[in-house]
Parts: sequence; C-alpha cells; structure tokens
Amino acid sequence: FFQLRHRLDETCHGRVLIKHALSTGKALSCLAEAHYDLVLCDEPRDDSTRTFLSNLDDHGIAVPVLFLREPIDEEVIHRAVASFCQRSGGADESSISHALLGTITNYCRENRQERTEDTLRMLWHAVEQTADLVVITDHFGVIEYVNQAFAALTGYSREEALGQSFRMLKSSQQALELYPQIWQTLLAGNSFHGVILNQKKNG
Repeated sequence: FFQLRHRLDETCHGRVLIKHALSTGKALSCLAEAHYDLVLCDEPRDDSTRTFLSNLDDHGIAVPVLFLREPIDEEVIHRAVASFCQRSGGADESSISHALLGTITNYCRENRQERTEDTLRMLWHAVEQTADLVVITDHFGVIEYVNQAFAALTGYSREEALGQSFRMLKSSQQALELYPQIWQTLLAGNSFHGVILNQKKNG
C-alpha cells in the first residue's frame, strides 16, 4: 500500500488519493460510508475474494475492482478515472488515467519479477543440494553450470568444468552414433532418455 501510494503521489501529483483496508470487512465498511472510484485488491488466493465480491453485490455497491496482477485491465482504469474526473471537475482525465495505469502496471511487473526471482532462488538451492548430478550446457555442448553433485561424482571441480566441452566426460564406451542421436533429440526440443557411461577425472 505505501509503495503504491508513494508512486501515485509522484505520478499523479496528489490528484489521486488511496485508502488502505487491512481486511475485506474493513473495505466493505469504507465502501459503504463513501464513494470510491476504484478498488485495488491483492491477487486472490482464497475464497475470501469471492465472498468480498459477492458482498459488494449484496450491498448494491457498484465500483470497479482491479486485482493487482498482469495483465492490467485498462478498461477498468479508464472507467474509474472518468468517474473521478466527473466528480472532481476540471481534472485532466487523460493524464491521470495514463499515470494511474503506468503506476499500477509497473508495480505489478516489479512484484511479478520479485516473485520470479524468489522462485528461481528456491529452485537454485534445490538443484545445488540434490544428490543427482545436474549439468547445463549451451547448444554446442559447452558446460555453463554444474551442481555440487557433479563435482562429488566426477572429481572435476566446478571451475574445471565450466567452459569445457561435455566431451571431457567421454569414456569411449558408447557407440559413436549415440552422441549425434542425443543432440538431434535435444535440439529438436525433445527429451532424451538413456544410460551413458561417463569417465571420472581419475579415469
């Protein structure tokens, strides 16, 4: 709320005021007491959102509701701003609408990016800690990432492996036609399933 309010103050120059309701019950009380042009909600996570919308209907409260997730419903923003400008008189509908839309869109994009980064950090820790060997290469077979299990199993440290060709593990125990088959499968966007006998650093 405070982050959004700060951004709106900066972009709308005090022409848009927002109020914080810590619960759906508090939000309903606010909406029953005064007219609001737009309701911004956290992304719905449970049945309380459905109940809130149903309560709005039951109380005859007609107000656009916008959930803070992408894509942003531009039509809802424009309707809300038009309502605000009609009551305010002389307000610049176009500039307020543009500022509000830009602010909320940026807010949602940054929140989504933050959630994505949190997920990536969690996945990275999982990959690092797994006992299964994980190797990521580019499409030329040059190693870009190995996890801790790779070093434990092969004897090659991460520093020794990065930038090397995956051929460093080649044991010459497979038929030569296997490797082109693997790469053709992977580069076609498919999954290759098979057993490969690789060679450790100590032979």
